[in-house]
Amino acid sequence: MGRYFAQDTSLAGLERLMMTPPNFIPSGGGITLICTIRERGGTSTLEELIQELVRPWEHTVLKRRAVQLIHSAGQFLFDGQLHAMRLLKLTGGNEKGVSGKWLAAAYLLSSSASLWQRTLPAITQESIDFDAVKLGDSNIRDYTLYRAAKGLYHGKLSIAADELADKELVSDNTLLMILNAALIVRFGPQVMESGRKEGGV
Repeated sequence: MGRYFAQDTSLAGLERLMMTPPNFIPSGGGITLICTIRERGGTSTLEELIQELVRPWEHTVLKRRAVQLIHSAGQFLFDGQLHAMRLLKLTGGNEKGVSGKWLAAAYLLSSSASLWQRTLPAITQESIDFDAVKLGDSNIRDYTLYRAAKGLYHGKLSIAADELADKELVSDNTLLMILNAALIVRFGPQVMESGRKEGGV
């Protein structure tokens, strides 16, 4: 008898997910959750993915704010048509051909026209040279997005949970984009499809 009881049934994917150690990110971006939900005939929602992402977080206020934001948004956020076009130009239309960390950082850096202009020379399809970026007199939003992009790219978000939870420091729109970027890192580029289908991007 094998390790799994529900093998070859509709619950097999769910059982595999339950057997995965807490906070374990499978190689390849952790697509397991998305595939499991699709195997059962449904589609994954951003709210379900955020619930999974924030489950281990200890900062209760930030967890609550994250879940509320995704619930109200209901779809993956692009900050307008130009944001989607800038990201498409960076990836050459091949989001699945780049790493999740690179894509998450590029998503954040391309969300603002001013931040895009400052960071574009430092971005190639292989890497992002954050040390070459000169933020100068950037506004708080651009600086926050830059710090989040750099942190996600290097594997550790450098913004404190208290800062992210503070609505006066980080707007809802900015936090929502940071959460979306974290979903890209955790679950892969597939999470972006929600915004394209429902938001028409």
